Amino acid sequence: MRTVVMTGGTSGLGEVAAQRILTTPHTRLLLGARGQGPTPIETLPLDLTRLASVRSFAQAVSRTLGETPIDVLVLNAGAQFSNIDQRTADGFETTFAVNHLAHYLLLRLLLPKLAQSATVVITTSDTHDPKTNPMAPRQLDPDRLAHPPRGKRTGFAAGFRAYSASKLCDLLTARALAASPEAKTHRLIVTAYNPGLTPDTSLFRAWPLWARMLMGVARLVRPLARLNSARTSRRSARGSRPWPITPPAGRIYASLVNGRVTWPDPSELAQRGRCGTWPLARQCADGCAARAAVMVPMAMNKHISLVSLVLLLGSGFGIDSLTQTNLAPATPAAGVAAAANKFLATLDDTQRTKVAFAFDDETQRKNWSNLPTGIFRRAGLRLGDLTQPQRDAVLAVLKAALSPRGYEKVLQIVGGDEVLSKTGGGSGRIRFGDDEYYVSFLGQPSISEPWMIQFGGHHLGLNITLARGQGTAAPSHTGAQPAIYEFEGKTVRPLGRETDKAFALLSSLDAAQRKQAILGVEMRDLVLGPGSDGQTIQPEGIKGAALTTKQRELLLDLASEWTGIMHDGAAKAKMDEMRKNVGETWFAWSGPTDKGSASYFRIQGPTVLIEYAPQRLGGDPTKHVHTIYRDPTNDYGTKWWKP
Repeated sequence: MRTVVMTGGTSGLGEVAAQRILTTPHTRLLLGARGQGPTPIETLPLDLTRLASVRSFAQAVSRTLGETPIDVLVLNAGAQFSNIDQRTADGFETTFAVNHLAHYLLLRLLLPKLAQSATVVITTSDTHDPKTNPMAPRQLDPDRLAHPPRGKRTGFAAGFRAYSASKLCDLLTARALAASPEAKTHRLIVTAYNPGLTPDTSLFRAWPLWARMLMGVARLVRPLARLNSARTSRRSARGSRPWPITPPAGRIYASLVNGRVTWPDPSELAQRGRCGTWPLARQCADGCAARAAVMVPMAMNKHISLVSLVLLLGSGFGIDSLTQTNLAPATPAAGVAAAANKFLATLDDTQRTKVAFAFDDETQRKNWSNLPTGIFRRAGLRLGDLTQPQRDAVLAVLKAALSPRGYEKVLQIVGGDEVLSKTGGGSGRIRFGDDEYYVSFLGQPSISEPWMIQFGGHHLGLNITLARGQGTAAPSHTGAQPAIYEFEGKTVRPLGRETDKAFALLSSLDAAQRKQAILGVEMRDLVLGPGSDGQTIQPEGIKGAALTTKQRELLLDLASEWTGIMHDGAAKAKMDEMRKNVGETWFAWSGPTDKGSASYFRIQGPTVLIEYAPQRLGGDPTKHVHTIYRDPTNDYGTKWWKP
């Protein structure tokens, strides 16, 4: 039994194709439509002018099919209007929203339901090509497609340009999907299908009288024009099914010319876009998607990317800019999700099972420590069990999630553990080294739904939660042993900035301030280290309100060594929050005050707790350091996703 899901099957050529599919033996057709579909086609509600309806339709398809995959997905529905003044309920220009944006979203949502070797057919149009249509787009302006200014360039010409541009976007969607790792892994067959300009169909009902009359004349000279009639297109629909379609090598664009399927080159603009360059196109699309997360939340984060949401929301992203190899995602959250999905695409099924956990898996969420392998058992994928490309992909995820200095810190901590392993550290079941770090994901990497990255090993436990564009690394443990070592002729101090900034703050205090800041007890270890979730301690030391303006800046700069581990967007948001609360933030010290000595300190405020604790175990405590970073109001990002 083949399962087909289709849009645009209630009238015109789509209705003929739907009836043909329905009469094919051993085939089940699910049709999305605003009203009741043709009898006896199984129809589910779908209004392409409402993105909420698109999401509801995708959910209904999943519920209806259960475990049954989709063998053929036909995205055929389209509309053309006499102007560009109409807006959808979501506020987008209707032509663009119906013809492209809604289908782009639907494709993303249904991708996980596609069967191995499934066929995807996306209806496009040769009107996208200036060679056949003088009003075809020669460039793509993202803002004007989604939100064209009202009262300017309205009327039939503007409406036809909008239709042509939307069909170019559909063609680029097909190109990017066909080039994606997901398509190659699942051997998807992708076709962008142009049924040709067919004047005697309902698509042209919005054309003004003079334009319809012109098409009437064109029908009289059809042999001289590249036009199809409803008769020839229907004959093609009756005589074929949307499978098996096997495009020639390097081709996805199929065009019906006088009733014959051809495989021409798409427009120069479509080719120049290079949207088949998967990682780059994915970053562009998902970067802009993240900016639209409130309007266009993606229930599933499978990346069918090209320029769709770049065109929708990306300021200044034209097709030409996609060829720039240094183009960065529009938002960090999108880049992290893109990198994570790229890493997942490198894994086999067994590896995916090991790395992926449900987002609500509280056992795994709290399964982290600073202890080495052999003392603490981690879940996830061990770096030592990965290929070099897979390890590189893990690092790419961390690089996307962290700030440059945060990423550098992680590499230096891991590098220190490798030094430890080669200088006699570890014995028996206790193992050190860069192979002994583990990665795991809680939830599906997404720009709209919360998910989490865990990366850890000896002296490192990162818990990175991302939710709808926001992010936190609380709680996380960063430590170092050795805290100073040589690598390629350079001295490396993974926690050097933390140490130096702490002594700079302490030295700025006068005698009275020091008396408040220095505790009367010796602190030998972290109070709220790993395994202390939900616990609190009483603030001690000197309060931020008792510090000078300069000293407050030193305090914030010291705290930024932990809050700044995350990517710059999340780090800035956290620092802005801390700055508002700096008067209520405490600084405490325990131990010697000589610069470089082994001393404990703590920063504690309404939304932050940081501890730095040199360790006596293993010799010189200045060379063995543990630190912890927590947010008592938002560990694991709970305020963004817990009811």
